Amino acid sequence: MRNKLFQELITNRPVFVVFCAALICSNACGNPPYQVLPQCGPGVKNDEIQIIDAGLGSRISASGKISDSNLNFTFKKYKKAGISKDLFNYIYFEGDTICFSFLLSGEVDKKNVDVCFIDPHTGKNYSAERVDLYKNRVSGFSLAGSILEKFNSDSLNRRIPKNMYCCNDIPFQVRIIIKHGNSDIQSIITGAFRIEYE
Repeated sequence: MRNKLFQELITNRPVFVVFCAALICSNACGNPPYQVLPQCGPGVKNDEIQIIDAGLGSRISASGKISDSNLNFTFKKYKKAGISKDLFNYIYFEGDTICFSFLLSGEVDKKNVDVCFIDPHTGKNYSAERVDLYKNRVSGFSLAGSILEKFNSDSLNRRIPKNMYCCNDIPFQVRIIIKHGNSDIQSIITGAFRIEYE
């Protein structure tokens, strides 16, 4: 049945072109972010940039690929009394990173790329602290300590809670927007990180 339908689409060229255009729109306008766009056949040109793979982790390679997908961070226990901001500063200076990597179908100009972290509880977004472009891959990171501070901005001056933000998943999203021609291509990847103490 599938093969018969596809054969009819190919032989009926106007319908086939519309079918391909619909696939492009579906992929670029917010459907599942890592869907690979099917080839649209001879004579149909596809100039759209597509996001064909994405990942999260704690380390990236020199070429921008995720080299460690683990997002559980372990620290020596913070033993000083103080407020939450003191704890977040301690974690910040440990230097652990929450990394992202997006593989594109073609190369883009770095000035047309915007990446941010989103707190799914509030909807607030915060620009990624580093964004790099290597060939057709966009990668970068924000420090775990700065994400904790931004996601808990209303608690910075409160005493550190007993659990010290330990042992629970902290959800986040990374959103990429690419300006390409007259349109914006957007994708969101969802993840969670966790902090623990020795």
